Amino acid sequence: MAFLIPDNLRTRSDVPAGVNRTARVLQDTLDDASTAWYEPLFDVGGERPDLVVMVPDVGVLVLEVLEEKPGAVRGVQDGKLTITKASAERLVDDPLVRARAFADALRAAICETPHLADDERLPVVAAAVLPYLSRADGERKGLGRVMDLGQCLFRDDVEAALTDGELLRRQVMRLLDAPLRDPLSAAAEKAHRAVIHPDTVIGSAQLQFPSATPAEELKVLDRRQEALAKGLGDGHRVVRGVAGSGKTLILTYRARLLARALPHHRVLVVCYNRALAGVFERQLRCPNVRVHRIEALMNKARKTVDLPEMAFDTTSMEERAKAALGVLDRHPNAVGRFDHVLVDEAQDFPTAALAFAVRLLRPGSESLLVVADAAQNIYRNQFRWKDAGINAVGRTRVLDNSYRNTR
Repeated sequence: MAFLIPDNLRTRSDVPAGVNRTARVLQDTLDDASTAWYEPLFDVGGERPDLVVMVPDVGVLVLEVLEEKPGAVRGVQDGKLTITKASAERLVDDPLVRARAFADALRAAICETPHLADDERLPVVAAAVLPYLSRADGERKGLGRVMDLGQCLFRDDVEAALTDGELLRRQVMRLLDAPLRDPLSAAAEKAHRAVIHPDTVIGSAQLQFPSATPAEELKVLDRRQEALAKGLGDGHRVVRGVAGSGKTLILTYRARLLARALPHHRVLVVCYNRALAGVFERQLRCPNVRVHRIEALMNKARKTVDLPEMAFDTTSMEERAKAALGVLDRHPNAVGRFDHVLVDEAQDFPTAALAFAVRLLRPGSESLLVVADAAQNIYRNQFRWKDAGINAVGRTRVLDNSYRNTR
């Protein structure tokens, strides 16, 4: 079974039906070394291909999906497809035109990265998927006059792949027209994934990839981390994990996605200690993202009503948080409200401090991500997420693989 990113694509209602159907077939029929990405429009005003598939021992396939049903595809005219929509006919480029443009750009990016030797670079090929048209439909409507039907997958191919698990892999190999090769090394596969999704690059190479020098280690979110970060939908979400499992990386990536996709929204990242706040500030250089320590936010709230200074050596964090919560009861906008709140190091927050962070969401927003160590802290005796106003039943994920420790 291929790895699908985001991991909730099959259940999402905002994904076009034809793309969703194609993604399901790809996931069910390709082997587990393969990865299929759905490309939502994260960049405002930008465009992404419908699907990108990487088969590490064959190549990379860029897919564009034609969503129209047979009755809506009338034929061809002036080198374009004639489509009927809302009782009106219009001329559109065939999906191979878009797929080739994306494939050319991706191929060029792969060639430019210094992290890949010439013999490590996978071939990149464009293809179109017509999940509602049979090959006979395509030939009868004359689609072959404007597009190469040999570079297309039709309804017949999609349906046959569901009954023959090896068929789609053979079709992918046919489309790529590339001989089998040894599987990519872990480093080469990582480099290809970084080119396909530059946002997954982390660490010092973040801002200059792909121009980083080959000597610099390329650090990229792994497939599970990327799938989780992209698959987080609406509603309160909790991600717990062992030390070194990538929880903070997921939070950072998620904050960047939100900031870039929704430039008019305010994004707040809250953490416990000063050092981590500095790391977030360096990695989240987006104008609509704010990074704050929880103590600084609570102190700011108390100062708005001139509460006496609450010294760390004479008061507990729970007491300071309760005082700050009391301020929000009377002045909900004392420290501002945000469209999205992301909380790291939540295991170190007492319940009142977590509740304070949750209250910074603007009214009507449910966009909350809380990240915590799997091990409970001293504050967690008899703790329940709902006591802090966090409603994450059924939306809690646990990461149990540590990347920080040696075997």
